[in-house]
Amino acid sequence: FAIAEELSYHQIVYEHTWACPYGDYRGYGSYERLDSLLERGSKMVAEELAEYNIIVSPIGKGFKIGREQNLNLLHTDKRHQSREGAYMKACINYLLIYKQPFTAEVSNCGVKAETAKIIREIAERVVLSE
Repeated sequence: FAIAEELSYHQIVYEHTWACPYGDYRGYGSYERLDSLLERGSKMVAEELAEYNIIVSPIGKGFKIGREQNLNLLHTDKRHQSREGAYMKACINYLLIYKQPFTAEVSNCGVKAETAKIIREIAERVVLSE
């Protein structure tokens, strides 16, 4: 499993999503186990459909790192992304397509400047350091 070197015009991108904090994590036992299963499942889908040259967007990995840094990436329903989570998702997908670090002129899209900077750094680490 690897992030594609270059996206073609008709590239299929499968999003590895994030875990949600349910009581027993819907039977999966823990945040960590659910994160691991989501990542493994995304890779399995991409491998199974390899003939279609599917790549996986590692959004869940960015969310996991953000959660470990106490970023609020989930909306109050604890399932959907917050503004910060949407920014994380957008940053990861942007980097997946363009393969270049962000410039100083990048928009914060309504996210506090300090938080946006942290999110961009996480996204760069997840996408460009893999």
